[in-house]
This record gives sequence, C-alpha cells and structure tokens, in this order.
Amino acid sequence: MRTVLLVLRSGDFARALHDMLKYRYRVISAKNAEEGAVLLQHQPDVLLLDLFLPGTDGLTFLEQNKSHLPSSILLFTTFVEPAILDAVSALGVQAVYHKPCAISSVQNWLDAQP
Repeated sequence: MRTVLLVLRSGDFARALHDMLKYRYRVISAKNAEEGAVLLQHQPDVLLLDLFLPGTDGLTFLEQNKSHLPSSILLFTTFVEPAILDAVSALGVQAVYHKPCAISSVQNWLDAQP
C-alpha cells in the first residue's frame, strides 16, 4: 500500500482528503512544515502540499527537504504566479491544483502515479 503525506494548512480540506484516501492509501498528515519534515523520514510515496503553510511556504519546504522528497508531488494553491510555478516545477512538483478543487480530481491524479 502506497503512503501519502499530507502537509496542508486547511484542516477541513486535509480531513476530507484523509477520509477519502484512507481506504486506498496509508495516509499520514502534518499540521505544519516542521511535522511534515519529520514525516518525510517515513519515505512516503506521494506528497500533497499547500503552497502556503503556517510560518512558511511550500516552496521553502521543498527546498529545505529536497533530499527526502518523494517522486510524486502535488501542490495546492489559491495563488498563481508563473515564477512560483516554474520554481516548484524545478523542485519536482508534477502538478499544481488550484483550491478549491474536487477531491475526486486528486484521487484521479493519485491513481495515475506510478
């Protein structure tokens, strides 16, 4: 069973994702970037990450933890700027979803990952 790490700022969104994914994946959740960095040591297969996190941002999180990142990363954001999208792409992000998004689209993306 693949492991999905959620590092998301929105409690409701994180709970909804967790509840949907827990039947097909081992889901671990972090409330902030510090917890997320610790949970990366468990070598998850997939990272679902918010661009904005309490006290930091997803770009910084990716840069600081690049040696421990899984090969599949999905970033969530409400803010779109080409320079940021280019930067996260360079750090291994495969997809960027704009919030709010349908949770079923996240499931579809996960199903397509190797």
